[in-house]
Amino acid sequence: MKPLSLLVAAFACALLACTLCPAGDNGQAEAKAGDAQKPPPKPTLPFGTPAAQVDALIKQHAKAVAAFRVLWEAAKSEEEQAKLERLFPDPHPYSVLLLQIAEKNPKEPAAVDALVWVFENRGKLGASAKAILIRDHLMTPKIGPLCLRLRHESENAENAAILRRVLADNPSKEAQAQAAMGLAKLLQGRADLVRGIQKSEPKDLPNWEKRLGKDAMVNLKGANAADLEKEAEDLFERIRKDKDFAETSIPYGDGKLTLGQLAGRELFEMRHLQPGKLAPDIVGEDIDGQPMKLSDFRGKVVLLDFWGLW
Repeated sequence: MKPLSLLVAAFACALLACTLCPAGDNGQAEAKAGDAQKPPPKPTLPFGTPAAQVDALIKQHAKAVAAFRVLWEAAKSEEEQAKLERLFPDPHPYSVLLLQIAEKNPKEPAAVDALVWVFENRGKLGASAKAILIRDHLMTPKIGPLCLRLRHESENAENAAILRRVLADNPSKEAQAQAAMGLAKLLQGRADLVRGIQKSEPKDLPNWEKRLGKDAMVNLKGANAADLEKEAEDLFERIRKDKDFAETSIPYGDGKLTLGQLAGRELFEMRHLQPGKLAPDIVGEDIDGQPMKLSDFRGKVVLLDFWGLW
């Protein structure tokens, strides 16, 4: 039985026991209820081809996480949720097995899927998975998700070089598109870091170096934020104008979004939503239901209060 099945079965048994057991069997009911509070068992290597093994493991973890969310959302207080935290399916044992499959089957396309999953879920094996992907798989069509993920490591100058290689040499237009988006976002992040360092007091620089590392600090101190942002803007424009790039879609929230749409959003923000820029007009209704436009208040101090209900 799969880990998710065990967890769900134990939880269902606990509920059934609480409903059917007479008062005298409270001890047995409590014991069964306690079974639902046990962490899911560690995964074992599935049978089948490398592709089937990778697919099964990734789905097992996804289902275990979904089962955990059911328990989490059913909790009636923060205290109950805190007690459930230990039940969250640890990705590490899955990563161990996925890395094992990738290392035994380095030429299988599924090896890339396994390594990307391990890298995305971080943990102790994330760095190993990244190193193998960069060493052996940069020119595969499936490298796109890694490229997008690298945007979060903007302090690492080597990531920019990796993304440029994929953009220039990978034969897949989809991989190129994701490399272009990852590189553009990484350059934006580097520009933010450069400005943050430049604005910092001398006494704060050791903290920056501790956070980013000595080599990264040296590299960032010699960078030009405006040049980085200009290159990022050019990349967003390239994504929007290249049909294949623009139509490449990626997971976004619970759905998908094309890179052309994302690039358009980024360009609008860069060109219109920066300090000192004229605010775009806002059309809507005031609290009395009367039509209003932000431009009606030009020349006046305006406080915008954004709120919502979830």
